[in-house]
Amino acid sequence: MKALRLVVPLLFLVTIGKSWAFDPLATLKLEINEQIQAKNSRFLNYEITNSEAKFPEVPNQFICTFDNGNNIYEIISENNKIIENITDKQLQREMINELRSFEQKMMHIAAWDLFLAANNNVKARKQSFPSSLTSDSAYIPKWGAWLHDTETSANLIDNETLELNSKSLDTGKWQCEGDCLQTTLNLDIFLPSQGIKGGGELIDQMGNPVFYESRANGLLFKQLGEGYEANLPMFFPLGQCTTNIDIGITFTKDPGKRQNILPVVTTKLAWRVLTDEDDQNQFFKMENVSINLKGHKTTVNLGLVAMHVAIKEQRQRSWRWVTFEHVNNLYEPEQGSSDKPFFNNPACKDCCNNLLPKKSSTPAQITRLHPIPEGIQTLNKQLQSILKNNNSVFQYYKLVETQYTSLVAPNTDFLKTTPMDARNSVIEPFLLPKIQSCQNKTSYVTPANFFDSGCMGCHKFAKFKTKNGKPANADFTFITPLHIEKEKNNEQ
Repeated sequence: MKALRLVVPLLFLVTIGKSWAFDPLATLKLEINEQIQAKNSRFLNYEITNSEAKFPEVPNQFICTFDNGNNIYEIISENNKIIENITDKQLQREMINELRSFEQKMMHIAAWDLFLAANNNVKARKQSFPSSLTSDSAYIPKWGAWLHDTETSANLIDNETLELNSKSLDTGKWQCEGDCLQTTLNLDIFLPSQGIKGGGELIDQMGNPVFYESRANGLLFKQLGEGYEANLPMFFPLGQCTTNIDIGITFTKDPGKRQNILPVVTTKLAWRVLTDEDDQNQFFKMENVSINLKGHKTTVNLGLVAMHVAIKEQRQRSWRWVTFEHVNNLYEPEQGSSDKPFFNNPACKDCCNNLLPKKSSTPAQITRLHPIPEGIQTLNKQLQSILKNNNSVFQYYKLVETQYTSLVAPNTDFLKTTPMDARNSVIEPFLLPKIQSCQNKTSYVTPANFFDSGCMGCHKFAKFKTKNGKPANADFTFITPLHIEKEKNNEQ
């Protein structure tokens, strides 16, 4: 005779009173620990993948394609119900903090997923992790096919995907040069009267400016183009882990439903000019790039020093940002930097940290506003070791932070951004939360505007011009619509 098993819903136990010896916080901690210590846990073994998500394909790379990702969503969903019914505010806060800490661990793993997936070599013989990230003279990253909003040449583009065609990739046209490289930061932090163009130029310790570029995958450009033609504000639908229909908008006068299986993805990259003093094997680089340097056209190699990637995917409430830097950007010797970092002079005693020098050729003294959390540092070392063992140049990069809207307790702490402040020292060098104290401030330009919320705080102001010339909400992206022109030799 089989024994009867009594199953009592967890939520029921919480709501019937204190007479029951049930501790929801202890139960949650146990549940989290079981997930972390599981046999196939990516918390312990990053390289574990599954058949549904052949790593590292992007934009098919979602949190929920991994077992850990699915499980974390289920744990959050069930415990959100419990949290809402807890009347003890202290216990409620402890539950929220415990659940958010668990969520954050998975989001850090997902940040590395997205970074490596975006940098996956599309020409690699073996499309699996970590083989597809091994250094190669013919390396073309996944983002190499994504377009800049300055692109106008129809000959380079696949009309179906709105990404670079295979011929363009094979002939090196994926490398950015000319108009798509900018030295001026696209940040509104100075007044016109201060005479600073855009957000200023970041000069490295060799006296050279940093070059920036922005790209987006074809799906984003397709949808942005539809919004442009219909004179409508943007709200990009969430990419799906499954074939479910996602509620979005159709670009007509009436709202509706559309199927959007893949996500929109954007990236911003920062490059520095490589010199004879650099070990070029420690950079992902673009070679023989034509740039305007100090008023003269020249050909250089550019090394990647920073990268943002943003994605909209199922189960997230909005965009998810991840931001990475080269390990030698700042003076952080405990994290692998040298005594001669690219954007900091450890010997300088009168330099003002994170301020724009008035003299345009003077290197900036950049420091980390918020220390990289210990949990991220530990994960970075784990990934760097895996990548080093597989001869990948990405062993020289590190996760700085990931910013997202937490799914924990949405009705208690509505749409909380986690963390509140996330910055990249090279992509947002002069973006400060408050005035910096410095004795030598007269040699620097003080920002007129301050920001204290990182990626989302800046991107929420993004707009684009629709076909009628009026500005419209751009849904957190500064990418503008494409205006592709036929080549003269192809015109009818």
